[in-house]
Amino acid sequence: MRQCLISILLFFLASTARADDISISVSDPRPYGYFLGDVLVRQIDVVTRGPEQLRVAALPRPGPQLYWLDLVSVETEKLPSAEGQAHRIILKYQMFYSALEPKRVAIPKTKLYFSRSNDPKTELVDTDRQDVSPPTSVTRVVPELEVIVSPLREIIIEKSSDPDASPLRADAQSRPIGTGDLRTALLISSIVLALSIVALAYQYAFWPFRYRGRRPFTHALRAMLSSGQDHVEAVYAHNLRALHRAFDEAYGRRLFSRDVSAFLNARPEFQPLETRVKDFFEASSLAFFADDAKSAHSRMSRDELDRLARDLAQRERGAA
Repeated sequence: MRQCLISILLFFLASTARADDISISVSDPRPYGYFLGDVLVRQIDVVTRGPEQLRVAALPRPGPQLYWLDLVSVETEKLPSAEGQAHRIILKYQMFYSALEPKRVAIPKTKLYFSRSNDPKTELVDTDRQDVSPPTSVTRVVPELEVIVSPLREIIIEKSSDPDASPLRADAQSRPIGTGDLRTALLISSIVLALSIVALAYQYAFWPFRYRGRRPFTHALRAMLSSGQDHVEAVYAHNLRALHRAFDEAYGRRLFSRDVSAFLNARPEFQPLETRVKDFFEASSLAFFADDAKSAHSRMSRDELDRLARDLAQRERGAA
């Protein structure tokens, strides 16, 4: 009988010694200041110094834990340790508790399983299967974590001496916004814009200034640019005639090639274009009197004719 009691005592002491070979330390986040949707992380460090091995396959699986709590992820990592085997377990929880006032809630406890078998395959046993008996194991429990969840907005009903008073806050009174400065700035801007449009129309002889005098070259340029691209010879002749009419109108009578010098003396703003004006009259003579369109083009091409009209119109606007 005495030997039996001694054997039981030795077995109990051996079991206690093996149990003490497992050390667990928990690093928990702050216990307060959480709101709807926040994520908190629990870090568990496990060190085993004996034959016990952490059963990683038996760790909690990500998913709903409570109606307001989800286990987002479970991460495990082996750490170097001179005392034995060390593991770090990181549990990430996300809370969906919509609190109306600060309230204390509890993150559930976590069970850790350790196998006592020397066979490393026991760590891979799926404990959810009903046809497989779990290996001999040691269980450790990480206690639950209590945290305080706060509401997203303050809900406080102010007390009133009037029992019939409504707890709802009265509507805020709207205040008129002064718009005098804005109206003045808008009026000034509108006047400046209108004057700019009028000055631009006058400068480029747009409506209602389109048909005023002293802008024959501007009208000729507009007619030349709208003559099109088909029938090159006909368009070239049309542009020559349009520019001839502009010279006649600017001179006040029919302008011939012999009168170019007199015209330029009367209109000094066109004197820098004297050579090109004389080329124009020579090309016009070849086209209309000599019936030699090829030589006329050689003397002044259509592009050169358009550039001459554009330069004449520009100097005409500058002198107006």
